[in-house]
Amino acid sequence: YDGGVTWINVVGPGLGLTDLSYPFTPRTPTIRGMARITADNPAPFTDMRDTTLYITVAGIKLYNPTNASVYTIGTTNKIEWLSAGSQDPLGQATLYYTTTGSDTNLILTVGNNQGWPPGNTFNWFMDQNVVPSESAQVIVKSGAYTGFSESFVLRGIKVTGPAAGTVLDIGANTAIIWKYAGIAADANANFYLSTDGGVTLSPTPVNALPYPMIGMAYAWDVATDSMPSTNAMIRMVVVSSSTPEDVGLNAVSERFVLRGVTEPESIAAHSH
Repeated sequence: YDGGVTWINVVGPGLGLTDLSYPFTPRTPTIRGMARITADNPAPFTDMRDTTLYITVAGIKLYNPTNASVYTIGTTNKIEWLSAGSQDPLGQATLYYTTTGSDTNLILTVGNNQGWPPGNTFNWFMDQNVVPSESAQVIVKSGAYTGFSESFVLRGIKVTGPAAGTVLDIGANTAIIWKYAGIAADANANFYLSTDGGVTLSPTPVNALPYPMIGMAYAWDVATDSMPSTNAMIRMVVVSSSTPEDVGLNAVSERFVLRGVTEPESIAAHSH
């Protein structure tokens, strides 16, 4: 795969030279593929393809993320792949991630090196929109070819409810809902309300006691003294875990509306 610098044994010793052919499926994209045959009986003799005539092995192969590696939401991690012969007219590759094997979530379209020396690297910053998963994969597509990474962990939290634009009445009951992955099963979290788009948070959590993350949903009674807002958010923070690195992991909801009327303090004071 590297123009004759290294060689991988495909079959043998013991394959009969009189067979004249052998079915082989190449595994690594390259523009410098070569093949050679070495006779081991009666005496070693090697014949290889002319070094000026390289074989192109078309396709895409990812080698990062690796199997069971952990990528934490809010950090930057490498996506690395080889590509050859895709014939994409713009010389580009589109990167996706999947959390189930069937969904595709766009990361970015980038340049795709298919020359020599080979290889592509993209530094992926995983923001709060990334969905956690215990069995995620990265997908790279270019031209007619698609490559999949090995399964890895997308570690973190995503608050899915309240959803963007939801209207909640002050004093009503609703649910705070989330997904998480790569966090200990005994982890607990607190939930904080912001009415100014996350600039400030309520000094105390909306939950009375740290809540088990494994519950995946918390029944929230919106306090009657909450400030009405068209820019409300919930921040979820891990406050305890048997894995110390989990503590402090957090995520915010999309913006939602808290509907109601709160009497200003100055008016309330004069009314008594």
